Amino acid sequence: MQEQGQEARHEPRHESNIVEDILSRLSSLEGEMDRLAASIEDDKKRLVALVDKEIESLREKVISLANREAERVISNARAEAEAESSRIVQEGEHVSNAIRERISKSSSKAVEMVIDRILSL
Repeated sequence: MQEQGQEARHEPRHESNIVEDILSRLSSLEGEMDRLAASIEDDKKRLVALVDKEIESLREKVISLANREAERVISNARAEAEAESSRIVQEGEHVSNAIRERISKSSSKAVEMVIDRILSL
């Protein structure tokens, strides 16, 4: 009986040790969960920063490509305009030369007509 009394006295102590152990483990688990949550937040912040950096890099690449394409279009348009301008200048010179030639051929005839007119008066 004395042994039963001692066992009964040890039992509550043993149970409190178990409870303390469980509480300690729960506290440790809670601390670990807090560390994991903080780590996840840090990872999330790094991921957001990485995504922002990648977006900016892609934006710069798109702008660069768009600028190159715009320069190509402008260069092609300029070349076409210069070619058209050159063609118009050549055509103008051709017409101008033809008019000068007609004037040159007709000037002696015009002088004769004026002299005939003056003499006929």
